[in-house]
This record gives sequence, structure tokens and C-alpha cells, in this order.
Amino acid sequence: MPNARLPDIKLERVTSSEMDFTLLNAETSIANALRRVMIAEVPTMAIDLVNMEVNTSPLFDEFVAHRLGLIPLSSHEVDQFNNTRDCDRCTDHCPYCSIEYVLDVSCDSEDFLDVMSKDLVNVYEKERPECASVKPVDNSGESEAHARMNQASKSDGGQRPPEGIVITKLRKGQRIKCTCIAKKGTGKEHAKWSAASTVRFRTDPSIRFRLDKINDTLTKDEKLDLEKYSEGMLVYNITTDALEYEECFQERRFAISTDTIKKAGDLTGLHGVHPHEIMVYN
Repeated sequence: MPNARLPDIKLERVTSSEMDFTLLNAETSIANALRRVMIAEVPTMAIDLVNMEVNTSPLFDEFVAHRLGLIPLSSHEVDQFNNTRDCDRCTDHCPYCSIEYVLDVSCDSEDFLDVMSKDLVNVYEKERPECASVKPVDNSGESEAHARMNQASKSDGGQRPPEGIVITKLRKGQRIKCTCIAKKGTGKEHAKWSAASTVRFRTDPSIRFRLDKINDTLTKDEKLDLEKYSEGMLVYNITTDALEYEECFQERRFAISTDTIKKAGDLTGLHGVHPHEIMVYN
């Protein structure tokens, strides 16, 4: 396709829980398609079935099951698991299509006991290496704030610092015991399988210079200076003593860089021209 736009991605910031990137040379429809795919089409593992055996905690069974289902699980090896409905190795669940966890916590002290996602024990951990990789996401200690919380918990005489996500709290004599089955799924089936909690994007306006205004305002030396900052987008025509768009920019509509916009605004500002007078927003 002649003059086709080739989308590109530039990573801006990546952490264990967030990622910022810039999508270049693409329409808004492409950005929205990526957003929808990341939310609803990326497969992950999530707890789908909960068999409650003992629950004397303050929360009723359905409430606990709902909280268990929303615990994010590491899903780097999700492609190595079959969909339960399509698994040809079992009729219910097995290490090739699911993960079985056991949660069994009781409180014997006078203090409150937090039942955490770290208390989930992976029954299939030794069955397959891929099974061992599916575990609750633990964000404790990731930031300075978490580190201060952990330190404060130790100094206050707490039983243990926060580890993972709180499922419920127990007092002396209370107990919770259940079996959980994690399965493969996508966000369009249920939000618990969504690979991203939030995906948003904003469009940067397409900016073009009013070259007639710039050429009437700047001197020859200033035009040559702006040409250097334009990264090949502008070309100085000696015959007409004017700046022109480079042919490739006109055909492919490359975005004008922030440095070029700032430089043009600084140069025209010396002549009392406001930056908005030299730019057209699309």
C-alpha cells in the first residue's frame, strides 16, 4: 500500500504493575482496539470455583468466594494451559487446565489475624513447572510505602507484615478452610480474568505549522536555525527564502516533535508573535 502508515510503540515507563507507552503513526481506532484487546481478549488465570468447608470468619461464603476470584494470579505461562471446557486429559479439572489451591487458616491468639493471598497453597506446584508459576501476585515491599507499612507492623508487635492481598480477618477461635480451582479465561467472560484493571489513552493533536506566517516573521538566520531543529521535517529553500515541508513529511504525515514546536515558538516570540498564531491543530 503506497504511503501506508506503520504504527510503532515507544515505551515510556514500565513497572511491575503499570506500563505507559506512546503509540505512533496510528489512528484512534487502532489505539481503542488495543485497549479493548488488553482488557477483554488477553487470557489469564483466575480462581473460578471455591468449595468452602469451614468458614467462621465475619464474611459469608459468597463474599469470600468473590474476593478469592478477584485475586490476581501470575499468568506468564497461561499459554501452557488448556481451556477447561476443551481439555482432553480430564472431565473436571487437572494440572493441564487448572490450578488447585487450599486455604486453611485458623486464629489461636488474642490478636486479629489477617488471612492473606499468600496463605493459598498450590496443590499442583510439583505436578508441572508451569503450575508452580501460577501464584498470587504479591506487591508487598514493591515501594517505599509498602516497606514503611511492613516496618510499622513489626514495630507494633503485629504477628506478621502484610503479604499480598487481605481476604478476611479472624479472631481467636475462628477458622476458614476451602479449596479453590483456578482456570484459564478472558476478560470478556468475567472481569476477574481481565489482564488489566484499567487501560486508557489520550490523543495528541496533529499539529502543522503555518509556514506563511513563520516565513513572514523570521529572518534568514532564524529560518536556518529552525531547519536544524526540525529533524529533517523542514527544508530551507534558498531561491524563495522560505521554509518548506520536506516531501516525506507531506506524504507520511510524520508528527512534529516537541523540540521543533518549542523552538518555533521561541523564535517567533522574539518578534511578538504568539505560538498559537503559527500552528494549526487538526
